[in-house]
Amino acid sequence: MNGPHMRPLLAIETSGSSLGVALHTDQGVVFERDVTAGSIHGRALAPLIDECLRNHGLSVDQLEAVAVSVGPGSWTGLRIGITAAKTLAWSAGIGLVAVPSFEALAIQALPRVSAGTPVMTLRDARSDGVFAAIFCETSGRLERWMPESVLSLERAVTEPQRILEERGSSSLALCGDGVCMEALSKSARERELELKNELENVWVHLPDSQHISGRALAEAGWRRLLAGEVKRAAEDIHKAAPLYLRASGPELKLKAKLAQPG
Repeated sequence: MNGPHMRPLLAIETSGSSLGVALHTDQGVVFERDVTAGSIHGRALAPLIDECLRNHGLSVDQLEAVAVSVGPGSWTGLRIGITAAKTLAWSAGIGLVAVPSFEALAIQALPRVSAGTPVMTLRDARSDGVFAAIFCETSGRLERWMPESVLSLERAVTEPQRILEERGSSSLALCGDGVCMEALSKSARERELELKNELENVWVHLPDSQHISGRALAEAGWRRLLAGEVKRAAEDIHKAAPLYLRASGPELKLKAKLAQPG
């Protein structure tokens, strides 16, 4: 993506079970490390950031900004990544780019679908159903056809159908958690909609799309950086927070306990 000269961007992805760190420069992504074997964000993030910077002879204050995935996603993972990004940005006097996790996941999926095909991103919301959003890239611009939402399995089928009809589209690529794909496929069959493996005017499941890569987060962050969507004032950096679409598990348990009689 062309644009004004920018110093490198460090990207941190901790919103899911995987961990990703990447470095984006004017030449594109020049460093990427992804760890998908277990949730090791707390102990592995700092060493990966150190490796990234050392490999390119950089100190944190030589970066333009740090981009971080802000959800929806794992509460613990989001807190680890956002805290690290805010600390780096504030201490080094560089910018902070908050990247919605689904935006990065959609950018990761785009090379695998035909031009103009909308992408639905999914993550497990447990008893609430699924976290979902729909994106479509037209003329090089990523548009949200449906904002990040919490949907029941039924609405995760009916709402996209409604949006596709409004937009005059019948194709849809789905990416995200495997458990969501299985549950959504079952819900779709109940409504006589079959999820396919080939994209021919149908809904298609993109396999191996559960993890958001550091590269995708870096590319999404770079787009936002070039668009000027960066926090530079210390006050704004400190206000950066996860994109929470519902209460946490502990909060829900507390609410249920308080609602019990006696």
